Amino acid sequence: MKLLPLVAGLLFAGPAFTDDLYRSGTSPRSRGMADIGAMARDPLSAISGNPAWLAGLPRTTQISMEAFGVDAELTSKLGERADSTSSGGVLPEAAFALPLGNSRFVLGGGTKAFSATQAEFYYTDPPGTLGVSYGPQKHAATYVVGGAALGIGWQATQRLALGLQTSVLYNRNQLRAPYIFQSHPALKSLKVLIDLDVNDIGWSYIAGLDYALTDALQLSLAYGGEADFSANGDLQGNLANLGLGIRPTFNYNANVKTSLPAFWSVALVGRVSPTTKVGLEYKQVQWQDSFKTLPITLTEGDNPELNQFLGSTSIIDTAPLDWNDQDSWHIGMEHTIGEYLFRLGYDHSTVPVPTSTMTPMTGAIFRSGFSAGLTMQLGQRLVDMYYRFSTSSGSRHVNDSILAAGEHNGYALRLNLHSIGVSVAL
Repeated sequence: MKLLPLVAGLLFAGPAFTDDLYRSGTSPRSRGMADIGAMARDPLSAISGNPAWLAGLPRTTQISMEAFGVDAELTSKLGERADSTSSGGVLPEAAFALPLGNSRFVLGGGTKAFSATQAEFYYTDPPGTLGVSYGPQKHAATYVVGGAALGIGWQATQRLALGLQTSVLYNRNQLRAPYIFQSHPALKSLKVLIDLDVNDIGWSYIAGLDYALTDALQLSLAYGGEADFSANGDLQGNLANLGLGIRPTFNYNANVKTSLPAFWSVALVGRVSPTTKVGLEYKQVQWQDSFKTLPITLTEGDNPELNQFLGSTSIIDTAPLDWNDQDSWHIGMEHTIGEYLFRLGYDHSTVPVPTSTMTPMTGAIFRSGFSAGLTMQLGQRLVDMYYRFSTSSGSRHVNDSILAAGEHNGYALRLNLHSIGVSVAL
């Protein structure tokens, strides 16, 4: 399995990497400290986590590159074991900070991957309703949100900084797999092969505050609004194995409604000695409001025999998701030795996907992350590097599925992710 964001403006041509599910306040510097952006305070973490961190930054252009390797194993209902069919990838990102003259304002912006997930496995489709199976199949699904962001930070007082950011977002949803209809009166529990590809443009915002409680203790608060998408595209399908005696192939115009969820975060960063600082952060991603159901509307079907069977050229199907809000806790430290800054971090998250609606296509199950990082000066350039290991902490088993036909009961998924990255401040 791979988790795959897409950067609007840089990577519109297609997805290119593996990553964690929601990227708020991330940069190679913060990744080495459990993704605590309040400890990094660089342009990349500011535009995706808290634009108040832009305040006080010097003129900076930041370019980063991250590489990812995935180790995932799925055990199907039939007991078949399947590894992820993708080994990983590479992600470039960029951001800038620009002080506005002698004012207290700093402008910032860049391209950033905000959220996404892609699952990709090859295994035998288990028999479903009427014993229908499509045999060995590639099962692949993608949810992607990438964007171009522009924000401003304002040093309101000596201790207080405020910030506001807005992003133009690109959303893409793809599904290539056997699909079981969940709610349509005539098709519920029946399985067909589909290839779905839809996309949309939306927008979102982040508001932030940064306040120095003392000379050695900093408080950061941020809230990011939900972005709604109504993605349009097409769906191609095949129902040959249903045995309906009609032409098996069909095409529809497709619409899928999804969202980038809202989030809020609070962080404390304190300097405990002249050479050491520590950070604590709590973050909540509000998947519960955004991923309650997955509505799919199909129109202008081109198969006259299927249209006659259904009595309509349209199909409306709604799949239950019932995701939960995701809570995560982060602790990180940074220590200076000579010219080098060393970092360590640990984070733990609740799993937003309930086993009752979990499928191989929605297995966003990371629980823990362990990270380390290093900053060094190379000539005139400041270079940040990190390594991170994210894990599901063992396999997650599905035994209580509420999805139609009960096909997903009896499977398990294990997921680990290795990531490394480097950024250069120009």
